[in-house]
Amino acid sequence: MKKILFVCTGNTCRSSMAQAIAQKIISEKNISDKLQVASAGMAAVPGMKAADNAIRAVNERGIDLNEHRAQQLTEEMIKEADLVLTMTRNHKQQVLSMVPEAQDKVFTVKEYASESDVDGSNSELTAVAARLEEKEREFFSKRGQELEALYQKRDELEKKLKEIETKIQDWHLQFYDYTKEERTQLKKAERKIMDLDIQDPYGQPLESYKACAEELEGLLEKIIEKFSNE
Repeated sequence: MKKILFVCTGNTCRSSMAQAIAQKIISEKNISDKLQVASAGMAAVPGMKAADNAIRAVNERGIDLNEHRAQQLTEEMIKEADLVLTMTRNHKQQVLSMVPEAQDKVFTVKEYASESDVDGSNSELTAVAARLEEKEREFFSKRGQELEALYQKRDELEKKLKEIETKIQDWHLQFYDYTKEERTQLKKAERKIMDLDIQDPYGQPLESYKACAEELEGLLEKIIEKFSNE
């Protein structure tokens, strides 16, 4: 039997909801004999109940979280799990600092759910960055000397400073316009890479917990389908 371990900070919000939602999905798919789920917190208070809003959020999905009790993450838990899914990249790094050799089985929830998309985004980021760097070299190799001449002329001819500054600004605008497409694509690729955290709803209104539960459910459907077929 394979075991999935969910990890967050206090094991009273995100990871507890993830465990409960995953267990429901596993039961609905009749694969309880194949998959087992658990959860823990990096800084949990052992025995603490799930947050009230977390209980309410999953209750709307027919899940009872009243019996959940928080537990502190241990090295043994990490080693025993076949897959460790953290809510944030910071949690992931903390887990790996505890058990470095677990690097092949520790992911953020979003990272594992859309691993191929993340890999594609990394490739896209590298490719766009390379194109941008190439265009920078091309642009300045062709026009850099002229731009430098304008800077020198500005220093030498104070009376023409305003005119030269205008030309310099024009060159910058041309450069930004010349690389606009690559810079826009670069920002989009970076946002994909950074968007790997499940945001902590702790202390937020019930709606935040509901949104968190809904996001987790969509990701866990993919994860359990993927992991159960490996």
